Amino acid sequence: MSFLKLLAYLNVFIFFAIMLFGKLENKNTVFVKFILLSLPFLALSITPLTDGFCTITLLHALLFFKNKKTKVKDGIFYSIVVALLLLFIIIGLFVCDLSPDEESMQRVIQCFCVFIFTKILIQEIVNDEAYFYKVINFLKISLIVSFVFLFIQMVVGVKFSLTSHIRPNVIIGNAIRYPSFFADPQHYSQYLSVMSFVCLFVNPHLSAKKRYIDFILIFFCLVSILSSGGRSGLMGFLLCFGLIFLFIKAKYKISLSIIAISAYALVLNFQNSFSMFKRGSDLNDTYEFRYMIWTEAYQMFLNNPYFGLGIGNYARHVFLHNPNQFWLDNNELQPFDVPENGYLKLLTEIGGLGFLMFGILMIYPFIINFFLFLKTKDFNLLFFCCCIITWMVSFSGTYTFGDPRILIVMITIVCLMITYRNLVLSRNQIIEDEDILIN
Repeated sequence: MSFLKLLAYLNVFIFFAIMLFGKLENKNTVFVKFILLSLPFLALSITPLTDGFCTITLLHALLFFKNKKTKVKDGIFYSIVVALLLLFIIIGLFVCDLSPDEESMQRVIQCFCVFIFTKILIQEIVNDEAYFYKVINFLKISLIVSFVFLFIQMVVGVKFSLTSHIRPNVIIGNAIRYPSFFADPQHYSQYLSVMSFVCLFVNPHLSAKKRYIDFILIFFCLVSILSSGGRSGLMGFLLCFGLIFLFIKAKYKISLSIIAISAYALVLNFQNSFSMFKRGSDLNDTYEFRYMIWTEAYQMFLNNPYFGLGIGNYARHVFLHNPNQFWLDNNELQPFDVPENGYLKLLTEIGGLGFLMFGILMIYPFIINFFLFLKTKDFNLLFFCCCIITWMVSFSGTYTFGDPRILIVMITIVCLMITYRNLVLSRNQIIEDEDILIN
Protein backbone atom coordinates (compact mmCIF):
# COMPACT_ATOMS: atom_id res chain seq x y z
CA MET A 1 0.00 0.00 0.00
CA SER A 2 1.36 3.43 -0.99
CA PHE A 3 1.85 6.23 1.53
CA LEU A 4 -0.81 8.37 -0.19
CA LYS A 5 -3.31 5.52 -0.02
CA LEU A 6 -2.57 5.13 3.67
CA LEU A 7 -3.17 8.86 4.21
CA ALA A 8 -6.49 8.61 2.38
CA TYR A 9 -7.71 5.70 4.52
CA LEU A 10 -6.44 7.33 7.70
CA ASN A 11 -8.38 10.51 6.97
CA VAL A 12 -11.63 8.57 6.51
CA PHE A 13 -10.93 6.47 9.61
CA ILE A 14 -10.37 9.59 11.75
CA PHE A 15 -13.67 11.04 10.55
CA PHE A 16 -15.54 7.81 11.29
CA ALA A 17 -13.96 7.53 14.75
CA ILE A 18 -14.84 11.13 15.64
CA MET A 19 -18.44 10.71 14.54
CA LEU A 20 -18.88 7.32 16.19
CA PHE A 21 -17.11 7.85 19.52
CA GLY A 22 -17.06 11.63 19.97
CA LYS A 23 -19.56 13.28 22.29
CA LEU A 24 -21.08 15.55 19.64
CA GLU A 25 -24.20 17.65 19.96
CA ASN A 26 -24.41 18.40 16.23
CA LYS A 27 -22.76 15.94 13.87
CA ASN A 28 -23.69 17.96 10.81
CA THR A 29 -21.50 20.90 11.84
CA VAL A 30 -18.65 18.52 12.69
CA PHE A 31 -18.97 16.98 9.22
CA VAL A 32 -18.66 20.40 7.52
CA LYS A 33 -15.74 21.34 9.76
CA PHE A 34 -13.94 18.10 9.01
CA ILE A 35 -14.41 18.51 5.24
CA LEU A 36 -12.99 22.03 5.23
CA LEU A 37 -10.10 21.34 7.62
CA SER A 38 -9.03 18.09 5.93
CA LEU A 39 -9.26 19.71 2.48
CA PRO A 40 -5.72 18.72 1.35
CA PHE A 41 -6.49 15.00 1.65
CA LEU A 42 -9.95 14.90 0.07
CA ALA A 43 -8.74 14.30 -3.51
CA LEU A 44 -6.95 11.07 -2.54
CA SER A 45 -8.64 7.97 -3.93
CA ILE A 46 -10.43 5.59 -1.54
CA THR A 47 -12.26 3.25 -3.93
CA PRO A 48 -12.31 3.06 -7.76
CA LEU A 49 -15.43 5.27 -7.73
CA THR A 50 -14.90 7.58 -4.74
CA ASP A 51 -12.26 9.92 -3.34
CA GLY A 52 -11.97 11.09 0.25
CA PHE A 53 -14.65 13.77 -0.12
CA CYS A 54 -17.26 11.43 -1.61
CA THR A 55 -16.51 8.62 0.84
CA ILE A 56 -16.83 10.86 3.90
CA THR A 57 -19.95 12.57 2.54
CA LEU A 58 -21.69 9.27 1.76
CA LEU A 59 -20.77 7.87 5.18
CA HIS A 60 -22.23 10.92 6.88
CA ALA A 61 -25.38 10.93 4.74
CA LEU A 62 -26.06 7.25 5.41
CA LEU A 63 -25.12 7.02 9.10
CA PHE A 64 -25.00 10.39 10.84
CA PHE A 65 -27.03 13.00 8.93
CA LYS A 66 -29.88 14.72 10.78
CA ASN A 67 -32.25 16.79 8.67
CA LYS A 68 -33.59 20.15 9.86
CA LYS A 69 -36.28 22.42 8.51
CA THR A 70 -34.77 25.53 6.96
CA LYS A 71 -36.13 28.51 5.06
CA VAL A 72 -33.81 30.16 2.55
CA LYS A 73 -34.63 33.08 0.27
CA ASP A 74 -35.27 31.55 -3.20
CA GLY A 75 -34.74 28.09 -1.70
CA ILE A 76 -37.39 26.43 -3.90
CA PHE A 77 -35.85 28.04 -6.98
CA TYR A 78 -32.38 26.68 -6.14
CA SER A 79 -33.80 23.21 -5.45
CA ILE A 80 -35.51 23.12 -8.86
CA VAL A 81 -32.33 24.22 -10.67
CA VAL A 82 -30.24 21.60 -8.84
CA ALA A 83 -32.77 18.86 -9.64
CA LEU A 84 -32.79 19.83 -13.32
CA LEU A 85 -28.98 19.91 -13.44
CA LEU A 86 -28.73 16.39 -12.01
CA LEU A 87 -31.47 15.19 -14.35
CA PHE A 88 -29.72 16.60 -17.44
CA ILE A 89 -26.40 15.08 -16.36
CA ILE A 90 -27.94 11.63 -15.94
CA ILE A 91 -29.83 11.86 -19.25
CA GLY A 92 -26.57 12.89 -20.96
CA LEU A 93 -24.88 9.69 -19.85
CA PHE A 94 -27.49 7.54 -21.55
CA VAL A 95 -28.04 9.47 -24.79
CA CYS A 96 -24.35 9.95 -25.64
CA ASP A 97 -22.41 7.67 -28.00
CA LEU A 98 -20.17 6.37 -25.19
CA SER A 99 -21.51 4.07 -22.49
CA PRO A 100 -20.90 5.08 -18.84
CA ASP A 101 -17.47 4.07 -17.53
CA GLU A 102 -15.61 4.42 -14.24
CA GLU A 103 -14.69 8.08 -14.84
CA SER A 104 -18.25 9.14 -15.67
CA MET A 105 -19.68 7.26 -12.68
CA GLN A 106 -17.11 8.99 -10.43
CA ARG A 107 -18.34 12.37 -11.66
CA VAL A 108 -22.01 11.50 -11.12
CA ILE A 109 -21.34 10.34 -7.57
CA GLN A 110 -19.32 13.51 -6.98
CA CYS A 111 -22.23 15.67 -8.17
CA PHE A 112 -24.62 14.03 -5.71
CA CYS A 113 -22.08 14.38 -2.88
CA VAL A 114 -21.59 18.07 -3.70
CA PHE A 115 -25.29 18.75 -3.30
CA ILE A 116 -25.48 16.72 -0.08
CA PHE A 117 -22.67 18.88 1.32
CA THR A 118 -24.41 22.02 0.06
CA LYS A 119 -27.70 21.10 1.74
CA ILE A 120 -26.02 20.39 5.07
CA LEU A 121 -23.92 23.58 4.98
CA ILE A 122 -26.85 25.88 4.17
CA GLN A 123 -29.04 24.12 6.71
CA GLU A 124 -26.56 24.63 9.54
CA ILE A 125 -25.76 28.27 8.74
CA VAL A 126 -29.43 29.24 8.49
CA ASN A 127 -30.10 27.65 11.88
CA ASP A 128 -27.06 29.22 13.54
CA GLU A 129 -25.72 32.59 12.33
CA ALA A 130 -22.54 32.18 14.41
CA TYR A 131 -21.64 29.10 12.39
CA PHE A 132 -21.36 31.29 9.29
CA TYR A 133 -18.26 33.00 10.70
CA LYS A 134 -16.82 29.68 11.82
CA VAL A 135 -16.98 28.40 8.24
CA ILE A 136 -15.04 31.49 7.11
CA ASN A 137 -12.38 30.63 9.70
CA PHE A 138 -12.22 27.00 8.55
CA LEU A 139 -11.50 28.23 5.02
CA LYS A 140 -8.72 30.48 6.33
CA ILE A 141 -7.14 27.63 8.26
CA SER A 142 -7.04 25.53 5.08
CA LEU A 143 -5.37 28.48 3.34
CA ILE A 144 -2.69 28.64 6.04
CA VAL A 145 -2.09 24.91 5.62
CA SER A 146 -1.52 25.51 1.89
CA PHE A 147 1.17 28.08 2.77
CA VAL A 148 2.87 25.52 5.01
CA PHE A 149 2.86 23.00 2.13
CA LEU A 150 4.23 25.67 -0.19
CA PHE A 151 7.05 26.58 2.20
CA ILE A 152 8.08 22.94 2.60
CA GLN A 153 8.08 22.51 -1.20
CA MET A 154 10.34 25.54 -1.54
CA VAL A 155 12.75 24.01 0.96
CA VAL A 156 12.78 20.30 0.03
CA GLY A 157 11.40 20.41 -3.52
CA VAL A 158 8.12 19.65 -5.31
CA LYS A 159 8.47 15.91 -4.66
CA PHE A 160 6.83 16.77 -1.36
CA SER A 161 3.37 16.37 -2.77
CA LEU A 162 -0.02 14.71 -2.35
CA THR A 163 0.02 13.42 -5.93
CA SER A 164 1.68 10.30 -7.29
CA HIS A 165 3.61 12.11 -10.04
CA ILE A 166 4.66 15.66 -10.86
CA ARG A 167 2.79 17.29 -13.73
CA PRO A 168 4.76 18.60 -16.72
CA ASN A 169 3.77 22.24 -16.05
CA VAL A 170 5.35 22.24 -12.57
CA ILE A 171 8.98 22.32 -13.75
CA ILE A 172 9.35 24.66 -16.74
CA GLY A 173 12.86 25.37 -17.98
CA ASN A 174 14.72 27.23 -15.25
CA ALA A 175 11.68 27.74 -13.03
CA ILE A 176 9.42 25.79 -10.69
CA ARG A 177 5.70 26.51 -10.47
CA TYR A 178 4.75 25.50 -6.95
CA PRO A 179 1.35 23.73 -6.58
CA SER A 180 1.29 23.37 -2.74
CA PHE A 181 -1.09 20.47 -1.88
CA PHE A 182 -2.78 20.67 -5.29
CA ALA A 183 -1.71 18.62 -8.30
CA ASP A 184 -1.55 21.58 -10.69
CA PRO A 185 -0.08 25.06 -10.04
CA GLN A 186 -2.92 26.62 -12.05
CA HIS A 187 -5.40 25.09 -9.61
CA TYR A 188 -3.44 26.54 -6.70
CA SER A 189 -3.36 29.96 -8.36
CA GLN A 190 -7.14 29.95 -8.77
CA TYR A 191 -7.62 28.81 -5.17
CA LEU A 192 -5.37 31.61 -3.89
CA SER A 193 -7.03 34.36 -5.91
CA VAL A 194 -10.46 33.30 -4.62
CA MET A 195 -9.32 32.91 -1.01
CA SER A 196 -7.68 36.36 -0.94
CA PHE A 197 -11.16 37.91 -1.05
CA VAL A 198 -12.51 35.52 1.57
CA CYS A 199 -9.79 36.98 3.83
CA LEU A 200 -11.22 40.48 3.24
CA PHE A 201 -14.56 39.46 4.75
CA VAL A 202 -15.31 41.56 7.84
CA ASN A 203 -16.38 39.67 10.93
CA PRO A 204 -18.32 42.06 13.21
CA HIS A 205 -17.43 39.89 16.20
CA LEU A 206 -13.68 40.36 15.55
CA SER A 207 -11.84 43.40 16.89
CA ALA A 208 -10.37 45.77 14.32
CA LYS A 209 -6.88 45.24 15.77
CA LYS A 210 -6.95 41.57 14.74
CA ARG A 211 -7.68 42.44 11.10
CA TYR A 212 -3.95 42.69 10.38
CA ILE A 213 -3.81 38.87 10.23
CA ASP A 214 -6.19 38.88 7.27
CA PHE A 215 -4.04 41.42 5.41
CA ILE A 216 -0.95 39.28 6.05
CA LEU A 217 -2.81 36.31 4.56
CA ILE A 218 -3.71 38.39 1.48
CA PHE A 219 -0.06 39.38 1.06
CA PHE A 220 0.94 35.71 1.23
CA CYS A 221 -1.78 34.93 -1.32
CA LEU A 222 -0.22 37.39 -3.78
CA VAL A 223 3.32 36.04 -3.22
CA SER A 224 2.05 32.46 -3.62
CA ILE A 225 0.19 33.31 -6.84
CA LEU A 226 3.45 34.66 -8.26
CA SER A 227 5.24 31.50 -7.12
CA SER A 228 2.61 29.28 -8.76
CA GLY A 229 3.01 31.08 -12.08
CA GLY A 230 -0.76 31.24 -12.64
CA ARG A 231 -1.44 34.15 -14.98
CA SER A 232 -5.22 33.82 -14.95
CA GLY A 233 -5.26 33.69 -11.15
CA LEU A 234 -3.20 36.89 -10.97
CA MET A 235 -5.43 38.54 -13.57
CA GLY A 236 -8.56 37.78 -11.54
CA PHE A 237 -6.85 38.97 -8.35
CA LEU A 238 -5.88 42.34 -9.89
CA LEU A 239 -9.21 42.82 -11.66
CA CYS A 240 -11.21 42.41 -8.46
CA PHE A 241 -8.97 44.66 -6.41
CA GLY A 242 -9.54 47.25 -9.13
CA LEU A 243 -13.30 46.74 -8.70
CA ILE A 244 -13.05 47.22 -4.94
CA PHE A 245 -10.97 50.37 -5.53
CA LEU A 246 -13.89 51.88 -7.48
CA PHE A 247 -16.32 51.56 -4.56
CA ILE A 248 -14.24 52.33 -1.46
CA LYS A 249 -14.09 55.78 0.12
CA ALA A 250 -11.48 58.28 -1.02
CA LYS A 251 -9.41 58.05 2.18
CA TYR A 252 -9.06 54.29 1.70
CA LYS A 253 -8.15 54.72 -1.98
CA ILE A 254 -5.00 56.60 -0.96
CA SER A 255 -3.97 53.83 1.44
CA LEU A 256 -4.70 51.10 -1.10
CA SER A 257 -2.75 52.98 -3.79
CA ILE A 258 0.29 53.21 -1.51
CA ILE A 259 0.06 49.49 -0.74
CA ALA A 260 -0.32 48.65 -4.45
CA ILE A 261 2.70 50.78 -5.44
CA SER A 262 4.79 49.25 -2.64
CA ALA A 263 3.79 45.73 -3.69
CA TYR A 264 4.63 46.51 -7.32
CA ALA A 265 8.08 47.83 -6.34
CA LEU A 266 8.70 44.76 -4.19
CA VAL A 267 7.72 42.39 -6.99
CA LEU A 268 9.88 44.31 -9.47
CA ASN A 269 12.94 43.95 -7.24
CA PHE A 270 12.42 40.23 -6.63
CA GLN A 271 10.89 39.19 -9.96
CA ASN A 272 13.68 36.68 -10.64
CA SER A 273 12.50 34.74 -7.60
CA PHE A 274 9.00 34.13 -9.00
CA SER A 275 8.07 31.59 -11.67
CA MET A 276 5.41 34.03 -12.95
CA PHE A 277 8.19 36.01 -14.65
CA LYS A 278 10.15 33.00 -15.90
CA ARG A 279 7.52 31.48 -18.14
CA GLY A 280 9.15 31.77 -21.52
CA SER A 281 6.48 30.34 -23.84
CA ASP A 282 5.48 32.59 -26.70
CA LEU A 283 2.00 33.98 -26.09
CA ASN A 284 1.10 33.91 -29.77
CA ASP A 285 2.02 30.23 -30.09
CA THR A 286 0.15 29.44 -26.88
CA TYR A 287 -2.96 31.26 -28.13
CA GLU A 288 -2.86 29.55 -31.54
CA PHE A 289 -2.62 26.13 -29.91
CA ARG A 290 -5.44 26.88 -27.49
CA TYR A 291 -7.59 28.34 -30.23
CA MET A 292 -7.28 25.06 -32.15
CA ILE A 293 -8.36 23.10 -29.05
CA TRP A 294 -11.24 25.52 -28.36
CA THR A 295 -12.49 25.22 -31.95
CA GLU A 296 -12.53 21.43 -31.79
CA ALA A 297 -14.24 21.45 -28.38
CA TYR A 298 -16.91 23.87 -29.58
CA GLN A 299 -17.57 21.60 -32.56
CA MET A 300 -18.07 18.71 -30.10
CA PHE A 301 -20.70 20.82 -28.38
CA LEU A 302 -22.44 21.64 -31.68
CA ASN A 303 -22.59 17.91 -32.44
CA ASN A 304 -24.19 17.25 -29.03
CA PRO A 305 -25.89 20.56 -28.14
CA TYR A 306 -28.51 19.52 -25.56
CA PHE A 307 -26.99 16.88 -23.26
CA GLY A 308 -23.34 16.85 -24.34
CA LEU A 309 -20.84 14.01 -24.59
CA GLY A 310 -21.70 12.74 -21.11
CA ILE A 311 -19.99 13.88 -17.92
CA GLY A 312 -16.41 12.58 -17.67
CA ASN A 313 -16.32 11.51 -21.34
CA TYR A 314 -14.18 14.28 -22.88
CA ALA A 315 -10.91 12.31 -22.80
CA ARG A 316 -12.53 9.19 -24.29
CA HIS A 317 -14.07 11.24 -27.10
CA VAL A 318 -10.69 12.88 -27.83
CA PHE A 319 -8.98 9.48 -27.87
CA LEU A 320 -11.37 8.28 -30.58
CA HIS A 321 -11.88 11.41 -32.69
CA ASN A 322 -9.27 14.15 -32.02
CA PRO A 323 -5.65 13.07 -32.62
CA ASN A 324 -4.42 16.67 -32.12
CA GLN A 325 -5.36 16.68 -28.45
CA PHE A 326 -2.66 14.51 -26.89
CA TRP A 327 0.18 15.29 -24.51
CA LEU A 328 3.28 13.43 -23.31
CA ASP A 329 3.14 12.15 -19.73
CA ASN A 330 5.96 9.90 -18.47
CA ASN A 331 6.87 9.09 -22.09
CA GLU A 332 3.28 8.01 -22.82
CA LEU A 333 0.79 9.81 -25.03
CA GLN A 334 -2.31 10.79 -23.06
CA PRO A 335 -5.52 12.33 -24.48
CA PHE A 336 -6.49 15.75 -23.19
CA ASP A 337 -9.24 15.59 -20.58
CA VAL A 338 -9.72 19.39 -20.67
CA PRO A 339 -10.03 21.69 -23.72
CA GLU A 340 -7.87 24.42 -22.08
CA ASN A 341 -11.06 26.14 -20.91
CA GLY A 342 -13.34 25.28 -18.01
CA TYR A 343 -16.51 26.57 -19.65
CA LEU A 344 -15.93 24.55 -22.83
CA LYS A 345 -15.25 21.46 -20.72
CA LEU A 346 -18.66 21.78 -19.07
CA LEU A 347 -20.38 22.76 -22.30
CA THR A 348 -19.06 19.71 -24.18
CA GLU A 349 -19.75 17.22 -21.38
CA ILE A 350 -23.11 18.27 -19.94
CA GLY A 351 -24.48 20.13 -22.98
CA GLY A 352 -26.35 23.41 -23.26
CA LEU A 353 -29.15 22.46 -20.86
CA GLY A 354 -26.82 21.33 -18.06
CA PHE A 355 -24.52 24.30 -18.65
CA LEU A 356 -27.49 26.68 -18.34
CA MET A 357 -28.46 25.19 -14.96
CA PHE A 358 -24.86 25.33 -13.75
CA GLY A 359 -24.57 28.95 -14.89
CA ILE A 360 -27.73 29.89 -13.00
CA LEU A 361 -26.39 28.35 -9.79
CA MET A 362 -23.17 30.38 -10.05
CA ILE A 363 -24.40 33.66 -11.59
CA TYR A 364 -27.82 34.19 -9.97
CA PRO A 365 -26.46 34.51 -6.37
CA PHE A 366 -23.70 36.76 -7.73
CA ILE A 367 -26.16 39.14 -9.45
CA ILE A 368 -28.61 39.47 -6.56
CA ASN A 369 -25.77 39.92 -4.04
CA PHE A 370 -24.16 42.62 -6.17
CA PHE A 371 -27.40 44.59 -6.42
CA LEU A 372 -27.94 44.12 -2.69
CA PHE A 373 -24.43 45.54 -2.15
CA LEU A 374 -25.34 48.62 -4.22
CA LYS A 375 -28.38 49.08 -1.98
CA THR A 376 -26.85 48.37 1.43
CA LYS A 377 -23.15 49.21 0.85
CA ASP A 378 -22.26 46.06 2.79
CA PHE A 379 -18.78 45.33 1.41
CA ASN A 380 -18.93 41.69 2.49
CA LEU A 381 -21.40 41.20 -0.35
CA LEU A 382 -18.90 42.73 -2.78
CA PHE A 383 -16.06 40.54 -1.48
CA PHE A 384 -18.14 37.42 -2.19
CA CYS A 385 -18.86 38.76 -5.68
CA CYS A 386 -15.11 39.21 -6.17
CA CYS A 387 -14.60 35.54 -5.28
CA ILE A 388 -16.92 34.58 -8.12
CA ILE A 389 -15.37 37.04 -10.59
CA THR A 390 -11.80 35.89 -9.99
CA TRP A 391 -12.95 32.27 -10.28
CA MET A 392 -14.71 33.08 -13.56
CA VAL A 393 -11.57 34.71 -14.96
CA SER A 394 -9.23 31.84 -14.06
CA PHE A 395 -11.80 29.17 -14.98
CA SER A 396 -11.64 30.42 -18.57
CA GLY A 397 -8.00 29.29 -18.65
CA THR A 398 -8.32 25.91 -17.03
CA TYR A 399 -10.99 23.50 -15.78
CA THR A 400 -10.42 23.07 -12.05
CA PHE A 401 -13.54 21.21 -10.93
CA GLY A 402 -11.80 17.92 -11.69
CA ASP A 403 -10.10 18.54 -8.34
CA PRO A 404 -12.75 18.13 -5.63
CA ARG A 405 -10.92 20.56 -3.36
CA ILE A 406 -11.51 23.51 -5.70
CA LEU A 407 -15.10 22.37 -6.13
CA ILE A 408 -15.60 22.24 -2.34
CA VAL A 409 -14.19 25.75 -1.88
CA MET A 410 -16.36 27.25 -4.61
CA ILE A 411 -19.62 25.61 -3.52
CA THR A 412 -18.85 26.69 0.05
CA ILE A 413 -18.47 30.28 -1.13
CA VAL A 414 -21.72 30.10 -3.13
CA CYS A 415 -23.51 28.73 -0.05
CA LEU A 416 -22.03 31.54 2.05
CA MET A 417 -23.28 34.06 -0.51
CA ILE A 418 -26.79 32.62 -0.39
CA THR A 419 -26.94 32.49 3.41
CA TYR A 420 -25.29 35.88 3.94
CA ARG A 421 -28.00 37.47 1.82
CA ASN A 422 -30.49 35.87 4.22
CA LEU A 423 -28.61 37.38 7.17
CA VAL A 424 -28.51 40.85 5.60
CA LEU A 425 -32.22 40.81 4.71
CA SER A 426 -33.14 39.57 8.20
CA ARG A 427 -30.96 42.21 9.82
CA ASN A 428 -32.51 45.00 7.73
CA GLN A 429 -35.99 43.72 8.51
CA ILE A 430 -35.21 43.83 12.23
CA ILE A 431 -33.99 47.43 11.84
CA GLU A 432 -37.15 48.40 9.95
CA ASP A 433 -39.32 46.76 12.62
CA GLU A 434 -37.47 48.68 15.36
CA ASP A 435 -37.97 51.96 13.50
CA ILE A 436 -41.70 51.26 13.26
CA LEU A 437 -41.88 50.58 17.01
CA ILE A 438 -39.95 53.77 17.82
CA ASN A 439 -42.15 55.88 15.55
